[in-house]
Amino acid sequence: MSSRVFSNASFQATKDQLSNNNNYIFKKPQEKQVLHEKINALNVSINIIQEENLEFSNSILGQGAQGVVRKGKYLGSEVAIKSIVTTKNENKNLLREIKILDEIKHPNIITLMAVCPTVTQCHIVIEFFESNLLHEILFDSNIELKLDIASKSSIAFQLCEAVSYLHQQPQRFIVKMCDLGLSKSSLLSETLESTIVGRCAGTLLYMASEILMHSKVANEATDVWSVACTLVELFTAKKVWNVKNAFDITKILLKHDTPNLEGLPIFLRDDLKNCFSYKAEERPMISDLLDLLRLHNEFSLRS
Repeated sequence: MSSRVFSNASFQATKDQLSNNNNYIFKKPQEKQVLHEKINALNVSINIIQEENLEFSNSILGQGAQGVVRKGKYLGSEVAIKSIVTTKNENKNLLREIKILDEIKHPNIITLMAVCPTVTQCHIVIEFFESNLLHEILFDSNIELKLDIASKSSIAFQLCEAVSYLHQQPQRFIVKMCDLGLSKSSLLSETLESTIVGRCAGTLLYMASEILMHSKVANEATDVWSVACTLVELFTAKKVWNVKNAFDITKILLKHDTPNLEGLPIFLRDDLKNCFSYKAEERPMISDLLDLLRLHNEFSLRS
């Protein structure tokens, strides 16, 4: 089972939603797109295409602080199209994201296929993988798929393998859990969904304490915290924090509390507890978690 099968969650947007929410409006360009030249200068390997090369559907795959992702078609294939409204202030981050995504090649990370700059926004075309959101598999009673311990361990290993790959790249990659800063679920309170804190975008429940409390820049140590949040939910099938809003999370972090780790496999408890250290330098590396999961999985296969 591949961990990336849980990277997208889809729901149908009504025509009223699409017409009433400006975030869903995809305007045709009226003049030459300046971004095109800037993206060309990046020397990316993927195609830079025109908007008429894309087919947009009304199926919204995700939405959040950075834009909206919906299902579409490119060259006859189903794709996910992430559309980001372009501004002078955000173009630098957008160009950096495109460059990074173009360089990432890993079986457990969704592949960048093309980029489509327009006057008002930029469409990032990525591989579409038919899937359910892990959060909804764990917490939505309407989804019948249940994960046994072997499946959970496999997902955890593949997740850590992908993040470890990003951390090993010569350029510093920032991992945004769970889907490039656009994670959004119908099971989450609106106040806990994707947001921007300082220079970081993501889902509040999974943000490290130093980002939420001190607006620090994301790095490998903050990724470890985020991955640990995901692993706690994966193995316990319980929310990492029992909160209703952002203020509740703030109170927890001010007290330096840590998640309830009861229900976690014994082999993971100590290491995951250290992942929630409020001293970032004391957290283990993703490679440490990867080695631990690899040993566990290999032992399970032999027994």
